[in-house]
Amino acid sequence: MLLVRGDDGAARAFVNQCRHRGAPVVKGCGRASGFSCPYHAWRYDRQGDLIVIPDERSFPGIERASHGLVPLPLVERDGMLWVLPDPDGKLDAAVLDAHLSGMEHDLASYRLAGYCHFESRVLERPANWKMPIDTFLEAYHFAPLHRDTVAPIFFANLCLFDAFGLNHREAVIRKSIQTLREQPESDWDFVKHTAISYQLFPNTVFVMQADHVETWRLFPSQDRPDHCLVYFDCYVPEVPTTDKARKYWEANVDLAIRTVDLEDIAMQVDMERGYQAGVMKEVLIGRNEPSLAHFQRAIHRAVTGTSV
Repeated sequence: MLLVRGDDGAARAFVNQCRHRGAPVVKGCGRASGFSCPYHAWRYDRQGDLIVIPDERSFPGIERASHGLVPLPLVERDGMLWVLPDPDGKLDAAVLDAHLSGMEHDLASYRLAGYCHFESRVLERPANWKMPIDTFLEAYHFAPLHRDTVAPIFFANLCLFDAFGLNHREAVIRKSIQTLREQPESDWDFVKHTAISYQLFPNTVFVMQADHVETWRLFPSQDRPDHCLVYFDCYVPEVPTTDKARKYWEANVDLAIRTVDLEDIAMQVDMERGYQAGVMKEVLIGRNEPSLAHFQRAIHRAVTGTSV
């Protein structure tokens, strides 16, 4: 998939394949006036139009106007790009609202259009893609598993849960919230004293931290259902322009990766190994894990079309 903002300022999404032989026209991210296929140098502008065919006389009857990059349905809203990876699919504001089921009001309130990308990481781990998502869905494990990382900051085994269709929201509570007792309610800032996770069904977790945003996107590995790819992105309120600011956000990224990868996902990898043995036939979900139960019900509904 290729995401680009055109000369007219509009965001567009395309299939990242040259219309000649299907080679990817771009890798990574950055700034460019257009895209040149590295295989045979067919070139496209930022609107996806084909503008150069080397030795064009060798392709009689091929019209550039009908051989631009294949567009994908896209909606830009409140600083987020929503893309449907199906050229023949339908995505508009009404379809997106139906999927978000009311969650769009929360996302709009964060004014994400003003945030800046700070850092991304990609991890490949031997666990089913759904298992790392589970780590964001309950605070019951904070005290034993995150004794030196998260536990000193957050209350364990305490959360607020709300469902939005197949999606849901869970807020875990920072211990700093106790300072609000001494402040008038008009001065309370809920976001500052929580971490609010939005599970955007099926495979994205959007985390609104006190002062930055994290997204975690999980995908199954191509050939191994017991392996997954984890895409982490960190967004901050403004571009850091000093060493102090950069070191502050680097520390936040380090804490996120250290906690989720080295503690949460490491545990999930061990659990995956046990599941693959096939001996344990079921697991238990407590009443203190409502987000986890909702995710399992959402998967069942999406796969079977029935509720449980």
